[in-house]
Amino acid sequence: AITTTVVDEAEEDDSELGTDDDWAEVASTPVPCDATVDLIYRDSEGVKSRRRVTVREFDYAAPSGYLNAFCHLRNARRTFITDRVVEAVDPQTGEVLESLHEWLKAKYDGSPARSLDRLHTAQRDAFRVLLYVGKADGRFMAAERAVVHRVARTLSGDGRVTDEQIDSMLRDVDAPSKAVFQKCVRELAGKASAADRETVMAAAEEIVATQAKVHPEEQAALQYMSARLRATDGATA
Repeated sequence: AITTTVVDEAEEDDSELGTDDDWAEVASTPVPCDATVDLIYRDSEGVKSRRRVTVREFDYAAPSGYLNAFCHLRNARRTFITDRVVEAVDPQTGEVLESLHEWLKAKYDGSPARSLDRLHTAQRDAFRVLLYVGKADGRFMAAERAVVHRVARTLSGDGRVTDEQIDSMLRDVDAPSKAVFQKCVRELAGKASAADRETVMAAAEEIVATQAKVHPEEQAALQYMSARLRATDGATA
């Protein structure tokens, strides 16, 4: 139980808290989050105050790190120092959290954002291949993007992942050159499961089929992929 004096929210001075602009400079492994929590927070002078915050990002690898959150008291983004959190309560259950950091990690690990992060790491070659095919004719149309959205949800195994989240991930995936595309295809042929190879191959064919006329580069890409991803002799050259 907290027995020390907690000041009224309206009187509390949070000037030592950073703003959203400071976040990138202090977090070593920031991950997205959407979790509301009630805090008793101690400022740099030891004064404690109550506030409700909605955590937007936190430092996954640092239990004593930072939180980037929306402060409902100040109606603004703030960067909080986890070590200064005296008490944290889940407002939905009333549970006093033994570890705010572990609670946030559990929220993240069960979220679509985590599914997307795993997908980005595990299937980067697949998305580079699909972006190459989609942009082979110099355009990346809405119908082609829709195919990639569907494949992302299939490969992630998480239907909660939104189109907006997938588009955000795709912005971090560079469309490869032809040489890099071919390298990615060979990587998929050698490492991806048969089911994933077929998913990527079928998606590439569907992307090309969205256009009435097949561009020569698209046709060449499909032939290169089919010879390797559907090869029965394990050839990947």
